[in-house]
Amino acid sequence: HRGYTHTFLVAPIMGWIAAWISKKITKTPTLSRDLYFFGVLGALFHVGADFMNSYGVHPFSPISNRWVYGDAVFIVEPLLWFILIPFIAGNATRLWSKLIWWGLGFG
Repeated sequence: HRGYTHTFLVAPIMGWIAAWISKKITKTPTLSRDLYFFGVLGALFHVGADFMNSYGVHPFSPISNRWVYGDAVFIVEPLLWFILIPFIAGNATRLWSKLIWWGLGFG
C-alpha cells in the first residue's frame, strides 16, 4: 500500500488514470484539464493524508527511500468508510450504484 503509488513521482500518473477511468465511466468524449487536475490533486492529497498517520510514506522514492510521517493521526480508515458509506449510498443516483455501496457497507 505504501509503495511507489504513494510517491510524488507516481501520484500524477495515478491521478491521470483516475481521471481517465472517470471519463470512461461517465462516457465523456474528452478528458478535460479540470478532471485531470482534480485527479492529480486527489492523489497528492492522499499521499499527504497518509503522511499524517503513524505509518507514514516515502514520497521521494526512488530518489530517497527515507520514510516520513506526521504521527498525528492513527490509521482509522475502516471508521471513515463506516461513516462515509451511508452518505455515498444515499446520494448515489443509480440503483445499481446504491446497491453496491450498501453492499460494501453491510456486506
